[in-house]
Amino acid sequence: MAFGLLLVEWLVCALLLLVVLLLALTFWRRRYIAAGAAMIVCAERVPGRRWHVRLARYDVDSVLLYPLSALSVRPSCEIPRTAAVTTLGPPVAGDMPALVDDPIVLRSQLGAEVVEIALPRPAYTSMRSWFEAAPPGIGHSA
Repeated sequence: MAFGLLLVEWLVCALLLLVVLLLALTFWRRRYIAAGAAMIVCAERVPGRRWHVRLARYDVDSVLLYPLSALSVRPSCEIPRTAAVTTLGPPVAGDMPALVDDPIVLRSQLGAEVVEIALPRPAYTSMRSWFEAAPPGIGHSA
């Protein structure tokens, strides 16, 4: 009886330790990815596929998109400032993840690949300004 109770206590402690470790890893990953910059919760997809929730961060010459729920510290998509970006407007109702409030969709042409990003309205304004304020010599489209 005492051995069974001791085993249950160890399992509960191990489970709690695992939860704390996962939370700490998630916090560390977020801080590492942000690198002191602001992060934006957005959604990304290739047209015709489903939306994936991402964390977006501005880099010097690109926007980096990271998976929200992965442990990887590498971006899943990088949109250079030189990419052709067009505004599509609001997405189809019911098609968007709930984490993106009042979204506006941007379409980016990355060579032969097309990527759509859904951003909350304030973040959309920020990102459009960032693309349009490219340094001289770097092309952009409106």
